[in-house]
Amino acid sequence: MKSARNTARPIALAAAVAIAVTASASCTPLTPNLDSQFGNALGTLKDAQTINRAASARTDNPAQDGKSAMEATSRYVKSFAAPTPHQSVLGTGTGSAR
Repeated sequence: MKSARNTARPIALAAAVAIAVTASASCTPLTPNLDSQFGNALGTLKDAQTINRAASARTDNPAQDGKSAMEATSRYVKSFAAPTPHQSVLGTGTGSAR
């Protein structure tokens, strides 16, 4: 006849081994391949949307001179002073001819 002390020792040992294995497995990354690729998608998208990477280093702008820049700026500022009125769209699609 076995005593309770003799049967409890293998169960405790098995539990300790199971806890040790679980603890060591939780510290290792589960997706090392994905982790090494993390962030590459964002870099690829940024590269695909950038036409000229050295554009900010240019100091000359042959497409725009001072006069056209001043006119564009003044039109931009005036657009906020008197915005164009919006047309009503409530009668659109009702079939009524006015």
